[in-house]
Amino acid sequence: MAEEVRHDLSGALPSVTVKETHYRFTPPGLPMWFITFAPPPLDLRIANPLLPGSNLTFFRAPQKNGDSPASIAVLGEEDLRRTSAPTLAGTLVLAPDGGLLSHSGDRSVGLVNLDQSLRNGGIDVANRSLVLLDGVPVNDPLGGWTMWSKIPREGLARTELVPLGGATAWGEGPTKGVVQFFTLPAKTELFIVDVPPQPIVAAQRGNIRASVAVGDFGTRSAELSVTVPIRGGVLQLLASAFSTDGYPIVAPEQRGPIDVAAWDRHRWLALRWRSPVGASKKAEFTATLRGLEEFKGNGTPYQQAKVRERFASIGVFACPSDDLSWTSSLYCQAQSSANTFGSISSDRTMEIPLSDQFAVPATAFGASWNALWRHAGPSATSFGADARIVNGETRERFQRHNGGFDTLLFAGGSQEVGGIFALRESRLTSSLTATFGARLDYWKNSRGHRSEYAISSGAAILSDSYSERSGKSPSTSAGLAWKTNWGWGFRANGQHSFRLPTLNERYQPLHIDGPTIEPNPSLRPETTTGVQISAEKVFYSPPPPAPAARFGVLYIEPPPAKLASFKLSASWSETDDAIVQAHIGTTADALRRQNVDRAETAGITLSGNWTPSARLDVEGYFKTSRSIIRGASLTPDLEGKAMPQAPSHTTGLAVKWRVTPTTSIAPRLRWFGHMFSDAENLRRINDAVSCDIELVYSLSKHLDLYLTLNNVANERAEIARTFRGTLIVGPPRFVIGGIRGKW
Repeated sequence: MAEEVRHDLSGALPSVTVKETHYRFTPPGLPMWFITFAPPPLDLRIANPLLPGSNLTFFRAPQKNGDSPASIAVLGEEDLRRTSAPTLAGTLVLAPDGGLLSHSGDRSVGLVNLDQSLRNGGIDVANRSLVLLDGVPVNDPLGGWTMWSKIPREGLARTELVPLGGATAWGEGPTKGVVQFFTLPAKTELFIVDVPPQPIVAAQRGNIRASVAVGDFGTRSAELSVTVPIRGGVLQLLASAFSTDGYPIVAPEQRGPIDVAAWDRHRWLALRWRSPVGASKKAEFTATLRGLEEFKGNGTPYQQAKVRERFASIGVFACPSDDLSWTSSLYCQAQSSANTFGSISSDRTMEIPLSDQFAVPATAFGASWNALWRHAGPSATSFGADARIVNGETRERFQRHNGGFDTLLFAGGSQEVGGIFALRESRLTSSLTATFGARLDYWKNSRGHRSEYAISSGAAILSDSYSERSGKSPSTSAGLAWKTNWGWGFRANGQHSFRLPTLNERYQPLHIDGPTIEPNPSLRPETTTGVQISAEKVFYSPPPPAPAARFGVLYIEPPPAKLASFKLSASWSETDDAIVQAHIGTTADALRRQNVDRAETAGITLSGNWTPSARLDVEGYFKTSRSIIRGASLTPDLEGKAMPQAPSHTTGLAVKWRVTPTTSIAPRLRWFGHMFSDAENLRRINDAVSCDIELVYSLSKHLDLYLTLNNVANERAEIARTFRGTLIVGPPRFVIGGIRGKW
């Protein structure tokens, strides 16, 4: 073993000592463009804050997990890369807190992202969770749902799931919680090159992560993440391409000649640039450009969808002192989509074009500034402001006449929301931490309109413009985290939050196979008050006995190894003015989005993991909840009914067995309880059980081969029931495998 050598690089990197044991290093097989011998003089105090044991989502700044009053689930890079789920949404379902997403499509972990098409087919509401990618919302600007295809999987560093928390930090949207994805930081590795007789030099080395997979149903995917050091900065490229021929999504007993496989094709490319700024090098600048294209078929020849998105953002992170740091960002998103919907005959032998959303443009602009100020104590304050402006319009042809569409529709509007917030973390005692915060948002809906024209004559059929609506909405939160002397930890967190009706819910009618879903420009914001309490315990295996003391040898006791953990949490929330879809009066052919007075949700989650040996890991969870409409003055028949898309329970069990140092087997079992597709509880979705198995073989420390058998027992997973009673199901048994690399 080489002698330990310390190189003091204080002249090149202020206040940094690099420690290298094997210091004679020549990077094998790496091209010269992958290395720079002029490392950017970054102040390492502002390095990537994604540190183990901390989170950035609840406090909107680095906070120790043990000090957070919310029970936060953190999935690291390997958790996201090594999982039996073929989709990112499916990966989150495997986490105990993944249920906060409440996506029907996630239940089946399917090959095709059915979320948007099913919502157009009658799913009641937009996502009640705020989904972020590096601090920027990825919820669709017009409809609020999440396009999972725009989130990289191979290029992710971690994911944080915050159930029933985050409203004070992020404002509008997170009535059920926040999910934040972090891409791999544009960061290089500092190392020492000592190749005699050349002098010892410092260098920066980039990194590569890549994966390629193929599977049943013509599934093919590839992802790439490359980080390259360049003089004065770091350049990062993220790319993905996915394609599948899909499977017929209608239940086999209901299929007809018109039903075809629901296929999907999407690809995206992102470029990021990171560079120090300022004479003191205590700030860094980041710029991001991203482009996305997705094309998919929704189960019949006519029904298809396409989406194009362009995204750009810039940000500055500065650390002027050890006690103060701040972040600012500015972003813009331009998205255009198109959808076609058809009416299917009862015997499913014929399809008639019903509507053609030939253009659905939407834009979003946002800006934010937030700071972290650390005090003595230790205590910290996070404060800042942000704003977001969304514009969107649907342009659609509908109402068939003489073999063609007869009516042209334009409907949409604008939405503005912005607020200021402050969060305070105080260490009351050595074991008790309190967090509390307040936020005030101002919102405005304007330029709402709906116009209809006769295509044949150009005559105006309808021309409505809706009055401007605005208001102020507060968000508050408070919580405690208590770490006891006997190894237990307790958390209590409460928050008041709000969600604005999306532009889709307010202005966009949906002409689909079934009742027309009418918008409601008079919808009121949803407001939710919720509380979550949890207790957790970590068990450690006893440390190995210390060896006999020897002269000149210092024994350092290793840290205790985690043997098992246990967590029990309970939550309750009440939502006023919850938005659902309900029939208008006695008319069976029309639905309208409307507020119900009050909905109540209560649930219990039990989760834990056990590591009986170095070769075996076992983890599982059980979550049961009940969400009931408690008051509906406009539609009394809904009182006492279950909220749509709210499963009665979810259960998961996962085992990872390291058969050999290079081979592992990981079976996973999931059980999803029944729920309803509609607020009237007439369209029941039954329980579903699915079992997956993943095999991984390590070719080297850089390369893994994997093979995943999904839905091994070929069980049918029900996803939704449409207005006509058509049952949508998840994928049958399928196999997918590939190779992953990390350098």
